[in-house]
Amino acid sequence: MNPHFNITRFINYGRYNILLNKKTYLFAILGLAASLFLLVFIIGLNSAFRHQSNWVALYFISMSIVLVPIIGYAFPAFRNKEIATRYYVLPASILEKYIYEFLLKIVIIPLLFALIFPIISNMAIAMSEYIFSIFSTYTEKQNTTFSYDDLGKFISSQKYMTTIIIIVFTLTSSLLFTGATAFRKHPLIQTVIFVGLIVLTTIGYFYILFEKFRLKNGIRFLVNKIFQENETVAFNYLFIAIILTATSALSYAYFKLKERQV
Repeated sequence: MNPHFNITRFINYGRYNILLNKKTYLFAILGLAASLFLLVFIIGLNSAFRHQSNWVALYFISMSIVLVPIIGYAFPAFRNKEIATRYYVLPASILEKYIYEFLLKIVIIPLLFALIFPIISNMAIAMSEYIFSIFSTYTEKQNTTFSYDDLGKFISSQKYMTTIIIIVFTLTSSLLFTGATAFRKHPLIQTVIFVGLIVLTTIGYFYILFEKFRLKNGIRFLVNKIFQENETVAFNYLFIAIILTATSALSYAYFKLKERQV
């Protein structure tokens, strides 16, 4: 039997986790559905979904609110020493535990959200339209419904929006996932602080470089020239840099998990 990955062992490990946490998963899904329904219902009563752009904003904001803490608190067993000890001795390899957590938090849950959102949102809009029609003399429909066709059309109509969404999701999810393995206590908060300090330090460095030393050309000139004259190439380089960063972060997360279990 392969000591690193065995499909039967992986399936058994996944089944064990699902059975162990089935109540938590069920209540989480019901809580998400109820919260989303109530939010869309209230907003729909105010006729705030006349334009598809409002759906786009709600979709990505609500997805961020759901996914950021879920990914940021991956590997929940690490938050408690006693539970962590039991987690380490489970009959699954480090790679299998890593893949399971990755698939659950970064693939399955986002897909589940994408499945639930249109169903619950359109139910809430239908209910808000019905309530509005009871207390109003207007017969005209007040809101549009959500659909992925309209969402796709709106995104494709905005320049580089698809690329930006992919970059933001890839970078954010990989950093949060890595932070969950690196920090035992309050990983989401510590990850945000750590990344924030790096960003502020980088901004401060370039500010001093360009403003204090009055370097009007050099790197800043080169970056401006690239983005102004060949935006496609610039975004391709940026995309490659993000992919390399995400790959490095996820690799670090795996080795950190390996270090914890050893």
